[in-house]
Amino acid sequence: MSGWAHGAGATAVERLLDGWYAVSHRLVALAWRIAGPTTVGVKVLVTTPDDQVLLVQPRYHAGWSLPGGGVHRGEPVDAAAVRELAEEVALVVDGHDLRLLGVLANLGEHKNDYIAMFHVEIAAGTVLTCGRELAGAAFHAFAALPESTTPATRRRLAEFRGSEPMRGPW
Repeated sequence: MSGWAHGAGATAVERLLDGWYAVSHRLVALAWRIAGPTTVGVKVLVTTPDDQVLLVQPRYHAGWSLPGGGVHRGEPVDAAAVRELAEEVALVVDGHDLRLLGVLANLGEHKNDYIAMFHVEIAAGTVLTCGRELAGAAFHAFAALPESTTPATRRRLAEFRGSEPMRGPW
């Protein structure tokens, strides 16, 4: 598998999508360097009673991570978390079931980004449907995460499992 979502066996359309997401991600990073805006995002740690965690594989960066995304202007962070789960994996959750775990800062890549981290538990066996931004989405056992799980995701999962407060840099 290549560094992006699809490897050598990818169709032309999949390679085109991967390339588009990679280029657009780099253009956004360049805009952050120039303009330096403050952004707010959400991540949602979705678990099941049988000790599984939902991980997604975005087309715009390598590795498995937690679902989430940006908060729209005027949108409450819990509403953004609900929206992102629906957009990314067609998962419908009630905002009242979300639990805020913490707010973290992502200051890498010349960003001034703040991430509200939520947790929600859903029923085991829930069926997922990948949105267009994702190359994959799946439930994984905490004890058997994919090798390509991002370091930031591994840190958040370790904090969650250890009942440590989530704070500090992303």
